[in-house]
Amino acid sequence: MHNITNRAAAVLFDMDGVLIDSNEVIERAWRETADMYGKTISEDEIIKHIHGQPGPHTIRALFSDLPLVDQQKVQAHIIHVENTASYNPIPGVSELITALDAAGVRVGIVTSGWRE
Repeated sequence: MHNITNRAAAVLFDMDGVLIDSNEVIERAWRETADMYGKTISEDEIIKHIHGQPGPHTIRALFSDLPLVDQQKVQAHIIHVENTASYNPIPGVSELITALDAAGVRVGIVTSGWRE
């Protein structure tokens, strides 16, 4: 691990799918929200409009037929679920971050999220 310090001063990690296993929580949140409005989200829509996409994109793609006030409720529900869920770390991440820290390499998180 000591060779890393010769090559990198810092390592930036994305959060979802890199540091934490968030797929299950994210899919559950969007499906729950769709259920609230009598909608169903397909596997194709999950891949195309949810994973790796910012929330506003998903709302435009899947909930644009709803009035703005309901779109805001969708966003609020997703934020609530994502902020209160328990997540499992990706195996090996804790050890890697500990090793980077021990080697004097700074670590940061870069991730998309709601502006709020």
